[in-house]
Amino acid sequence: MEFSCLGCPPSLNKAGKGPHFAAVNQNNEIIVTDFHNHSVKVFSPEGEFLLKFGSNGEGNGQFNAPTGVAVDVNGNIIVADWGNSRIQVFDSSGSFLSYINTSADPLYGPQGLALTSDGHVVVADSGNHCFKVYRYLQ
Repeated sequence: MEFSCLGCPPSLNKAGKGPHFAAVNQNNEIIVTDFHNHSVKVFSPEGEFLLKFGSNGEGNGQFNAPTGVAVDVNGNIIVADWGNSRIQVFDSSGSFLSYINTSADPLYGPQGLALTSDGHVVVADSGNHCFKVYRYLQ
């Protein structure tokens, strides 16, 4: 099955331009990072567009080429912000909640990420050629 942004408002029809990573939440909704459009898009299990959040920039809730994405047990969406070298956390409706503190071991071009069962986030740090593990307080 292939999903596109059919049925999206005209401003969102670029959903297929830069999808990089995907995750699925507890409702089987599909969360996709859109690298070139600096946003995250959420689709129903059937591929119907539900919502978009994010824009290009450096502020809270903004992205510079988002990559990896994961969903925690509370439905919060964790996004690797490649160009801003940070990890942001959003609620299920796309509202910015916080950052994951990476100051002790900074990221450079984070990509894929995953959550562990004991409250950590594992991040593929492409610029530093390694993976890193940070405490994630849910």
